Amino acid sequence: MSRACKQKRIWQLVFIFAVGILVNANSLETKVVVDFTRADAMVNRGLFSYQGFMQIRESGDPFGLDTFKLVNPADTDTRLEIWINRMEPENDDNDPHHFNWEKFYPEKMIRFIDDGSKFLNEVEELGMEPLLLLCYTVDWLRDPKDPEVPVRDIDEWVEYACAVVESINKSGNEYRLRARLVEVWNEPNLKMFWTGSEKLYMDLFNATAERIHKNYPGVLVGGPALTRIPQCQPEKWMKDFLKSCGKNADFISYHTYGESVEKIISDIKKWAEEFRKIPGKENGKVMITEADNWRFTHHSWDKIKYMIDRQMALIDIQDLMWSFHHFCVMAYRESGNYEFGIVYPDGAIIEGTFWPFWLFRNHIGEQCYVYVDNSVSPYLRCVASRYSTPDGAMKNIVLYNKGTQRVSIPMMVFLPDEKDLILLYSKVTKNYRGLEKVEKTRPGRNNRLSMRVELEAGEGLALTFVEPNRPVFVNNDLNYQMRPYLELRPVRNEINIGDTFTLRARVLNTLLNPIHGELRIMRLPESWKVQTKGNTRIEGLPFGKEQSCEFRIQATAPVAGEVIAPYLVLVSDKEVSEQTGIALPHSIPVHITVKNPIRLQSNPAPIEAVPGETNTAGLLIVNQTRTQLNGTVEIRLPTGLKATIKQKTFVVKPKNYVRKTFDFKIPKNTTPGLRKGMFIVRLGGYEYPTEFEIKVHSKALAKTALPVNLKAYFNFDSVAYYDNRLDYDRNKMGEFVFPADFIPSGRVVRMFGVPFDFPALDDGKKNCVLPQGQKIPVPRGHYDAVAFIGFGHDGKHPGVWSLIYSDGSEQPINSEIPEWCTPPPAGMRWVMNCPYRYIATGPAEPACQLFYWEIPVNPKKELNAIRLPVMKNAYIFCITVLQK
Repeated sequence: MSRACKQKRIWQLVFIFAVGILVNANSLETKVVVDFTRADAMVNRGLFSYQGFMQIRESGDPFGLDTFKLVNPADTDTRLEIWINRMEPENDDNDPHHFNWEKFYPEKMIRFIDDGSKFLNEVEELGMEPLLLLCYTVDWLRDPKDPEVPVRDIDEWVEYACAVVESINKSGNEYRLRARLVEVWNEPNLKMFWTGSEKLYMDLFNATAERIHKNYPGVLVGGPALTRIPQCQPEKWMKDFLKSCGKNADFISYHTYGESVEKIISDIKKWAEEFRKIPGKENGKVMITEADNWRFTHHSWDKIKYMIDRQMALIDIQDLMWSFHHFCVMAYRESGNYEFGIVYPDGAIIEGTFWPFWLFRNHIGEQCYVYVDNSVSPYLRCVASRYSTPDGAMKNIVLYNKGTQRVSIPMMVFLPDEKDLILLYSKVTKNYRGLEKVEKTRPGRNNRLSMRVELEAGEGLALTFVEPNRPVFVNNDLNYQMRPYLELRPVRNEINIGDTFTLRARVLNTLLNPIHGELRIMRLPESWKVQTKGNTRIEGLPFGKEQSCEFRIQATAPVAGEVIAPYLVLVSDKEVSEQTGIALPHSIPVHITVKNPIRLQSNPAPIEAVPGETNTAGLLIVNQTRTQLNGTVEIRLPTGLKATIKQKTFVVKPKNYVRKTFDFKIPKNTTPGLRKGMFIVRLGGYEYPTEFEIKVHSKALAKTALPVNLKAYFNFDSVAYYDNRLDYDRNKMGEFVFPADFIPSGRVVRMFGVPFDFPALDDGKKNCVLPQGQKIPVPRGHYDAVAFIGFGHDGKHPGVWSLIYSDGSEQPINSEIPEWCTPPPAGMRWVMNCPYRYIATGPAEPACQLFYWEIPVNPKKELNAIRLPVMKNAYIFCITVLQK
């Protein structure tokens, strides 16, 4: 018998004698030994990394970041998008090996962030390591002769990449390896992000990696960050990348969405093996830089089980992985009723992803010895770790029952000494998620601790041993030694105006001293009525004990945004009654949807106006009920602007909508700038306010402007209202559609002083022109430009437009229709902003826009008509001819 087998047998015998065999007829029994005196590797905390930390930091609500810290970002990576158009909006100079720092903007190079140095300091303080995603291109770097070539000069792009690294790590005597990880581009096998050839990307990667390796020792460069969409040929791309770029790659990366745990693990093993075949890459590792699974509802029990199972499986192969980035930190709706992410900006959580990460929050430090006897139940998983700092030490065990039967688990835990400890039970079950209980414990003879726990199918349990009054993570009280544990749970998460609902509150004293104070619900609308059931007063609650009560709340007023996120606080006797918020002991906020009978949307958003004109503010009123609604709507304008009619009545049929418009005058002496107005809808005794913006520009874009009637040329339906989201040419356009709620319908709209004749957007109607070479007549005259409103999707849409003059000549003009979810190209403008698109199941991020652009006309000739290019996935709503 080998030494390893003897040792295993000895452990089995020790366990049996120490614990005995207890059989429960209703459950399987699996014995577990954890030895915290033995460690064999460091925990790869990178497996709990995240995409999109920038958004939660910039959200402006301190609770979002506070809740995120509860999953413990220490020792994880965070993928930060570094955009060339923010870092180098124009070429610094003509020498790609010289940095003209006056033309680089490192403070703004990170997407969403305007204070880069401060932000990176915060990343470092949280213990996270930045992964710099170097991505995309800029107009000055595109090939003017071929718009399909995103980078005409590789050396110039490489200069940008090196400037990013040097701006963080510095150079010479100041060089410090502060940013160690670099990823080159994002999903280059998807045309939306990379329009060039595969070879061009490989050349770009090699040039970038070689120069970074030469100039910045210790910086690791990886890619190709592939999408797994089958039609994008991810297998071919990765094989070609390994052949062409493997010698320069320090890690390989790709993305995984919607795949099973088994598939994820199998592919990681496969690509790690392929990578390690390349000479010099014997320890090559895989990095997954985006991941999630929309096949499970994001708040469901099935999603929680999937996530725990996934993380356990990743731990098994942690030596093949550099890091695994979940998409993303902040809630991000891209697929209708499915939300990616971990937390909302207001600190409420996405249960399916938050609780699994929270369960593993203390799996950090050294990985300790674990023995699991799976002879009866082969599906019990267990990992253990130990971690220490000068502030204190912590031991942690995570158990997961992957099987379909209840498991009874007799455990023997070996601890390094006989210190008094506090043991926290963090439970994730179908009916409960949170800190279940806390107790004092002390090892027995030979520093052994015997215990038994029970796990139903799919349940997870974390057992955390901490030293009393020595919190390990002082930046955030992960293990509740600095304040008691508070919990708030709604009986239901969706209510109507006027409903009464219940919030259940619980406080568990995790402190060694008794606690006192008053439980209160915060962040409720002021006019809502609150009653309590049970005692909200805490009087000397001892360690390990809990107290519960209920708050009965009536929703007596509408809520902007239809969502509230209340939380529970404990206000102690020593604190003034007005002190509230994040400084107090508080629970995780909870999300409650407050359904209004109507849905409101102002359009256009914003209103682009000029002094001296009469403009129009529009409001869409949607009846979300099955009864007819009668009400009034009032417009409130900023000082100096006057509406011709201030109030209107409306009647809206069940599940239908009405449109209301208000004309208002902008005096000639109005100064340019942003102003805000308000619609007030009164219905059933309640007021429903919605804000709109007016951007006043200095002057009109044209002296004379004539809209072109396109009704006879409408050949496509590219928009849909929320309540009929399949009412568009779906078989040609795909699953995403532009939200009609945000666009004016069937009226002339003035933007920048220019009138545009918008189509009627009623269900079942064609409402735009898909360019197919049509010849469109215009009012004959001498013009300076032709202005367009439209959008494209699935990439930009370049083409040749022909201006047809009355003398029979034609003038070809190169132009394009931009992609709806991207910033406007040079010389173009956003004119209508929508926070999302629609798919069949609901709103879907990211934001999308309509664009304004012009084509110049020879003013010496009389324009007669316009011939459109032939395009796919690009649409025109309006055309207006301009005399400037």
